[in-house]
Amino acid sequence: MAFPQKDATQPPDIGDRQAMMPQDLRDSPPSLPSRKHPHRLDPAMYRLVDWPVFVTFRAKWRASLCKGAVPCQLVDVLGRIGHRRCVRVHAYCLMPDHLHVVVSVKQADGDVAKWIWYVKRETSKMLGAAGMWQRSYWDTHAREDEDLEAAVEYLLANPVRKKLCDSWHEWPHSWSEWHPPTKGRDPNMA
Repeated sequence: MAFPQKDATQPPDIGDRQAMMPQDLRDSPPSLPSRKHPHRLDPAMYRLVDWPVFVTFRAKWRASLCKGAVPCQLVDVLGRIGHRRCVRVHAYCLMPDHLHVVVSVKQADGDVAKWIWYVKRETSKMLGAAGMWQRSYWDTHAREDEDLEAAVEYLLANPVRKKLCDSWHEWPHSWSEWHPPTKGRDPNMA
C-alpha cells in the first residue's frame, strides 16, 4: 500500500524510485552489507533523494532522553539540522536510551550520514553532554512499501513493547507523518 502524497516534499511511490536512482546505481546497485556487524550502507545510499533510511542511535548518557526539556530540544535539532542538511524527517520515536528515525534526502546535495553526525554533535553541545551518543548507529533502507509501512509501525510500537505505554498513540515522544495522530511534534516545522 502506498502512502498518500501530501505534497511535493513527500517521497514518491517506491515503484518510481528505481527510475530516480542515478544511472550507475541502477546498472549495478550497491549491495547491502551483512548486518552481523554495524557496517554502514554504501555511501551513495545516504544521498539517494526520496529513499527512506531507518536509523537508530543509542545514548551512552545515563540520563533519560525522555525527561524534562530533552525531548523538545532533540526534536528541534532533528528539524533544524534537517533543514540545513536537506534531510526530511518522516517519523521518529524517542526512547529513554535511544532514538529511532526515518529520514530521506530532499535534494541532491543532502546526505543522511552527515545529518546523523551533525544531529549527534548539536545535541551533545546543546545538552552539555559531550560523548552522549554511542559512536556507531544502525541503519537500513526501505525496499518496498510493505517494508516501509511495517517498519514505521514497528518503530512507533517501541514504547508499547517496552511497556512504557499501552498504545503508541499515547507515547508523547514519537511522531509520524504517515500515522496520525501521534503526540510528538513535527520536527520539520521547527
